Amino acid sequence: MIISPFFLKTICFFLFFLVGAKASAQHCPYDGMYMIVVHVPEQVTQPGGTTLLRLTEVDNNEAGNCDAARGLLQKKFLPVSNLLLDSLNLLPNKAVVKDFCSDCAFLGAGYYAVKLTQQERYCLLYDSNKNLELRPRKFVVWYGAQKISLPPEQVYRLCWAEGAWSRIQPVEIPGSTP
Repeated sequence: MIISPFFLKTICFFLFFLVGAKASAQHCPYDGMYMIVVHVPEQVTQPGGTTLLRLTEVDNNEAGNCDAARGLLQKKFLPVSNLLLDSLNLLPNKAVVKDFCSDCAFLGAGYYAVKLTQQERYCLLYDSNKNLELRPRKFVVWYGAQKISLPPEQVYRLCWAEGAWSRIQPVEIPGSTP
């Protein structure tokens, strides 16, 4: 059997591109995760009992049509240390604080956080052409009866490519009691 030079060149050409193709895969265990941090100062009553600290989605008439997380989103804030050691501790050596947050200012008492997945951060809607559209959700933080609008820039992406977690700035709860 004789193989033509054209065939060999074609095979080599495809192998070259196959080997050199960029892989599109998750490069970090925190891809698609977001975090919002809230600080409740000492002079303010700390959450507990009937005073809840929660995140609520607002201004989304399409919330019922979101593909993954349907309806207006509501989540309860947890102490940052609990969130980091429980649901965000995805590393095999269980050293998420040491590896990502050793210089974070929000590790002490009075700091609370909520984790969002990409489906919770964005309302995923299919358009008329069946293309997926990601619409950022708008949130408010409720602390008792206080309602604090959350600027979109305070929803922090946790992926390594975004930088150190020490860049995360907490939402400050005003000094009055709830």
